[in-house]
Amino acid sequence: MKIHHPLALQNPCYSVFRRDRLRGKGGGVMAYFKDSIQCEQSQWSSGIHLECLSLKVILSPQMMFTIVVLYHPPHTKNEFYNNYEAYLKNVTQRKTFY
Repeated sequence: MKIHHPLALQNPCYSVFRRDRLRGKGGGVMAYFKDSIQCEQSQWSSGIHLECLSLKVILSPQMMFTIVVLYHPPHTKNEFYNNYEAYLKNVTQRKTFY
């Protein structure tokens, strides 16, 4: 697995959030947000194997939402759908997830 150095992916005035592929070669997902936007990465169960980021975006105390970045590989097997279902259950059971 080739992991890029974090400095190679930085962009001035932007924050980078990434989740590298844990198995196989290459891959993963990444998102950039302007530094002026308050954003934090949400965590989920370590037993879920998806190339996925959950990001909580806070525009004001009254306006918060979540963005999910998910890679759906071609020729997906049942394992992907099982993991996706587990992820959705994990997200919907959180009271602090926006």
